[in-house]
Amino acid sequence: MGSDERNLAALVRYFPDGFPEQMQPDNCGVERPRLSTVETEWYPSQWSAACEPPLEDAATSETSSQFTFRFSYLPSFDSSIYMRLESHDSGHILVVKQMTGSGGYDPGIISRSKEIELTEDEVAAIHESIVGILEARDESIATSRQEGPKDTCFSTFDGTQWVLETVRDGQYDLVQDNTPKEGPLFDLGLMLLTKTGWKDVPEM
Repeated sequence: MGSDERNLAALVRYFPDGFPEQMQPDNCGVERPRLSTVETEWYPSQWSAACEPPLEDAATSETSSQFTFRFSYLPSFDSSIYMRLESHDSGHILVVKQMTGSGGYDPGIISRSKEIELTEDEVAAIHESIVGILEARDESIATSRQEGPKDTCFSTFDGTQWVLETVRDGQYDLVQDNTPKEGPLFDLGLMLLTKTGWKDVPEM
């Protein structure tokens, strides 16, 4: 991430005050800030390059509902994809963008984009999936705190970061995983990527 990208991202507040510093167990059961310093700079630099707004702003505009989400697909060595819900009086739109660069390095510029109309039932199903994802995350945190740090553990540095942000009733939240192969976040992300209709979207 270059200095220009960091400076641009710094002009936009993508996370609520204090959010990155909130403590929660990592995959090894060790209490750490929920976003690392790298992630706190990395994600906004990518969103800024994609002309993506802070999700809280997207949810609090006069024409938007109190529920929205953004799914970010960030491969280390391939182009990123962003998918964000816009809900208005006239209906629901899934805004999709793909970049020219690499998710782990220079994001490049927007290479293609589209808007996909979603029905009320589709949005309700996505909302239900997100509630399940957040509940599963909270249960995992509670279990990790009860069990404590693991004796053996490993971390993944490369791969693809799956980041799900959501705003519900004014409350921002974020769930992420590196290269998931199963689970509710994987299921939702795969469904969203498939919905683009792009034949060359990454195969899972």
